[in-house]
Amino acid sequence: MKTLVILRHAEFDGRELTPNGKLLLSRLIERVRTEWNPAYSLAILSAPSPRVQETAGMIARQLNAPPALVVKDLDGEGFKFPSSEQWERIVATVTAQEAGVAIAVMHREETETMVHKIAPTLGMQDRISGTYIPKLGHNDALVLDTETKAVRHVWVEH
Repeated sequence: MKTLVILRHAEFDGRELTPNGKLLLSRLIERVRTEWNPAYSLAILSAPSPRVQETAGMIARQLNAPPALVVKDLDGEGFKFPSSEQWERIVATVTAQEAGVAIAVMHREETETMVHKIAPTLGMQDRISGTYIPKLGHNDALVLDTETKAVRHVWVEH
């Protein structure tokens, strides 16, 4: 994996993604796709909740990527205090992706912690330790380039 994109699910109304959420997500996908070589293969990972799976499905369709792999450990419920075993499984699943780009779609709580948990495995701990990692809003993403060790925040105007 050369690039990891950590993305929060799109805006939803309690049942499904909102029309505005879908529009902003579509714009975000176009901005994020410029962050990697177009020849790279894609893998999309999704938390199991419906709003995250709907977001991941829209990303897969727009990028002509395979359907998302649902990762049970990215459940979002009680995620503020995951066990170390749960984090080990999440990091192992994400880093095992053989695609050039892995897009992990999840809830806000997960996005806040994922960068710090996965950085050592990607050889990016030194780069992350002094970097401000923003809390992601709907339709925000963090892009981790494992080759240049760069972290970029990509967003669209809400």
